[in-house]
Amino acid sequence: MLKAALRQVHGATVIDTQLSGYYVADEVSGTYRGMMIAIPPPEWQVFRQLTVPELAEVLIDLAGKGHLAQFRKHPRDPRSRARRARLIRSTRIRPPPNCWPRAAPRAVTVPPEAEPA
Repeated sequence: MLKAALRQVHGATVIDTQLSGYYVADEVSGTYRGMMIAIPPPEWQVFRQLTVPELAEVLIDLAGKGHLAQFRKHPRDPRSRARRARLIRSTRIRPPPNCWPRAAPRAVTVPPEAEPA
C-alpha cells in the first residue's frame, strides 16, 4: 500500500526506477519502533475505524510529505570481465599447504664404520 500511495503522488516511473525498497523498509521499521514507544496504543484506534478509501486518502496525503531523495537507489556499475575473472580466481577453494600425503621416508643406510661395536 505504501508504494501504491507513493506511485500515486510521485509517478510510477520515479518509484519503480529511483526508489530503493531497502532504504524505505529500513526507515519504516525504525520509525515504527519509535512510534510504538512514543505513541500509546489507543491513539492508533483512529486508523482501525477508517474505510479503505479513507485510509488510501490518508496514505496519499502522507506520501506527498515524504522526501524521496533520502531513499534513492544506488546502482552499481557492471563489473568488467577482468574484475569478474579476478574475483572468481580469488574465491577458489585451495587446499592448505600441508594437507597432501607426504612421500614415504626413505631408508637410511648407516656406513659400516659408524656402527657401534
